[in-house]
Amino acid sequence: MRQNIINTKNIIIAGVGGQGVIFAGRLLGSIAMSAGFQVKTSEIHGMSQQGGSVITHIRYGHQVFSPVIENGQADLMIAFEELEALRYSCYMKKGGIVLLNNCQIKPLSIKQSNEEYPTDITERLREKYRVYQLKKPDLSEQSGQEKIYNVILLGMAVNYLGFSKENGLKAIDEIASKEIAALDKKAFIQGYEMTDWKSKLKLRNGD
Repeated sequence: MRQNIINTKNIIIAGVGGQGVIFAGRLLGSIAMSAGFQVKTSEIHGMSQQGGSVITHIRYGHQVFSPVIENGQADLMIAFEELEALRYSCYMKKGGIVLLNNCQIKPLSIKQSNEEYPTDITERLREKYRVYQLKKPDLSEQSGQEKIYNVILLGMAVNYLGFSKENGLKAIDEIASKEIAALDKKAFIQGYEMTDWKSKLKLRNGD
């Protein structure tokens, strides 16, 4: 079923190389297209093999002219790493939603300079945005693979955006490798069916 959305939705997915940012962007784009929307995406990634910064812009709606999200225009950020969430928070609307994995990966710049990894990232984000941080101890029966938590976040986002679970599972079958599709679908369903985080952020219908 096509959503009743007039304006373009803007989503940022941010993380580091190897966390599945591009994969998540392809999934979300495929889901939006299956729902009947025009979709445009843009990817920027650095030294992915060395944990470089990776970001995907996803824009969908009835008619989308540009794949690039301007500063202050993103409705939702799916962040796989804390520092990357802070780095790209400039794209977010004030009061926008940040779904954040409780993951810290020191970038090369911090390692080389011996600087400390910031310890107040979540608090700083919460000054401007509605943040839900997915903490690993809250999850059960997972394989321990880091990327699984990111697929859970994606499932949460897909539910919030109003897309069907079936479209999400179909996209995983089409895009994920056969070796990990079953595990990805399990994680996606777990995230999709999580509802308590919405009440914690005091979300309203149509947000």
